[in-house]
Amino acid sequence: MNTPKFVSARSAAVVAATAMASVVAMALPAAAHTPVILTAQDQLPWVAPLVVDGTDPMGLYGSVSKAGEVRSAQLHFTAGQEVSIALVIPDEAPENTLTTAQLPTVTLIDPQLHVTQLTPALRVPITDEDSGNNFLLLLSYDATAVSGTYSVIVSSHAAERFALSTGIESEEFHGVLRATVATEDAVEDWYTTPPAIRNHHHG
Repeated sequence: MNTPKFVSARSAAVVAATAMASVVAMALPAAAHTPVILTAQDQLPWVAPLVVDGTDPMGLYGSVSKAGEVRSAQLHFTAGQEVSIALVIPDEAPENTLTTAQLPTVTLIDPQLHVTQLTPALRVPITDEDSGNNFLLLLSYDATAVSGTYSVIVSSHAAERFALSTGIESEEFHGVLRATVATEDAVEDWYTTPPAIRNHHHG
């Protein structure tokens, strides 16, 4: 008599695992994602990098030396497109030793000035097969876009590195304004340099 319940629970588990695998695959800012390094100049959304088509897969990388810092970007959408945002950190010290309260948080402001606060609720380990680098997925968010420009603001609560993975699969890159596409070496430098050392050396 318990078999149907077992099958049902197992099916639910398979569905959940499949869904999480899909989220993880899109969350990782891998080779298919166009990389941009966010700097101390990118604190205000309207002067920070602007992704011309928010569905383009992007990896936005930041590193901060203390709590209370912010890094921003903007994403432009047309109505009905998918807003897809995930936040990851390196699965390295110091990030993987931080408490939940010390992890970065995300504020999303839509074109109608509606504010959504996103806080870490996950610590899912994932690996970039291209580089071998290890990450922890902290959060994933999806919604249907209204037309206009969204602002994304990451707030730090410790010295930490983070990466925002935005967009979905795309056959064409539509460009990014107010920013330069980063090199593979720059992304690797971001990953291998702890935040306090990076900010001390690079200002």
